[in-house]
Amino acid sequence: MLFTPFPRGYSVVVFIYAFIFFISASSALTNVTVDDQGADPTTTYGISYTSGWSIGQTCTGCSAQPDPAQAHGGTWHDTTYDPSIEGRNTPQNATFDFTGSAVYVYGILSHSTTAPVSGADITFFIDGVKRGSFSFTPNGPQNTYTYNQLLFTIDGLEEASHAFVLQNGQIDGPISLVLLDYLIYTK
Repeated sequence: MLFTPFPRGYSVVVFIYAFIFFISASSALTNVTVDDQGADPTTTYGISYTSGWSIGQTCTGCSAQPDPAQAHGGTWHDTTYDPSIEGRNTPQNATFDFTGSAVYVYGILSHSTTAPVSGADITFFIDGVKRGSFSFTPNGPQNTYTYNQLLFTIDGLEEASHAFVLQNGQIDGPISLVLLDYLIYTK
């Protein structure tokens, strides 16, 4: 007599459940983290920056100096929009193309009311359409920072190719400091 682990008919049911589990597990959503200086590990594409951005942790002319040990990967990108300074009076952009259904953008906030002047006036676009903004008024002493600050999130996008743009500042708007740390997208 052959040993059967399940009574007759149960083997088919177990097989069907295993197949359904395999199908649902293979279509599970995945979060992908992209550092400000790194590349997407699944596509090798990174974040692109317009002029005016600096590599924060090595920038000697940047007044914001967060602790690299608290930044994701020890890095961030720094830019300041200032309508009164030539070369800083045009909004700066960071762009990232991804295929997915959600994106989460993280930065570092400076709470200084003196140096650096650190308010934030950021606008976010997906596929050329404004999808959100982030404003911040500093409220603390110099050299005080908040790390892993969620600046923007959007989910429920069609699972497709998208163009994300972070725009720092607006023409004739207030001074705006961005310390971009990393983003996560869901695919």
